Amino acid sequence: YQRRVRVASNPFFDDEDRENNLRSLDVTAKAFETLFDEQKYKTEVLDKGNARHLSYRAMQAALLISLYKNEPVFQMPHKLLQLLTDLDAQLSTWRYRHATMVQRMIGVKLGTGGSSGYFYLRTTVTERYKVFVDLYHVSSYLLPGSCLPALPAGLRTKMDFFREHEGQDNK
Repeated sequence: YQRRVRVASNPFFDDEDRENNLRSLDVTAKAFETLFDEQKYKTEVLDKGNARHLSYRAMQAALLISLYKNEPVFQMPHKLLQLLTDLDAQLSTWRYRHATMVQRMIGVKLGTGGSSGYFYLRTTVTERYKVFVDLYHVSSYLLPGSCLPALPAGLRTKMDFFREHEGQDNK
């Protein structure tokens, strides 16, 4: 609400900029509502026909890992998520280079596999062909560390690494 008021009253925005910024705030608010409502997530994300989306619980887990990545127990899972997005980026780079090579070698003729060749390959570089597209979207929901609530003590205890007490005998 406060951000809407600031955008609406910003003297540096003309009417078009103000409208675009308010629309962007509405889209962001809807995305957050969808992320925290399992039924909305199912209908607005999972039922859209793209089979490569993370499940509701997996998306929330990825967000938790990303938000609390400095917690020792989340450091390795966060690294794994980063490596998966790196792999996806490398696949996109390969697709782009392959499309460029095909354009140089056969031009715009039909592809060797019966596809439309270069024109088809060029389309495979888009977000539609990313394998882990939701992992890229997690950053849209990140908050500054100073705004994150502390993890509940019970959860923190469950997440902590097991350490034997120093005073016990190890037999």
